Amino acid sequence: MASGRQGQDVIGLNFGGQWTDHTGSTENAVILNGNITKISEDVTFIYHSNNYMKPWGIQSDSVRLTFKPFFERTAKSNVLVVKSEVHQVVGHYYGEVSLNNDETLVVDGLLGCIEEHKATW
Repeated sequence: MASGRQGQDVIGLNFGGQWTDHTGSTENAVILNGNITKISEDVTFIYHSNNYMKPWGIQSDSVRLTFKPFFERTAKSNVLVVKSEVHQVVGHYYGEVSLNNDETLVVDGLLGCIEEHKATW
């Protein structure tokens, strides 16, 4: 997720995956100046699970982004039948997203976050 101003534009990004992969449903979208573009394809998250502070890739046919972290928050819990570990990372997004109108949105340092959450119950 990310949002903010870039030049004269107001941008919002939302990408998710893994739990919705291959279901036909995604939570992926870009909002540019109040206009939403649904990204219907699955995105792939490329990251180092042994070091969440290394750059992440977010990729699909229309999404080519890099996320460069500067802060990580980790929370772990293990309570009876519920076990959870979440890595919430704050950083900046860079790259490009192809929009429905054949326009390419260039993203240059947009502040946002990303996370990895593993849970069992």
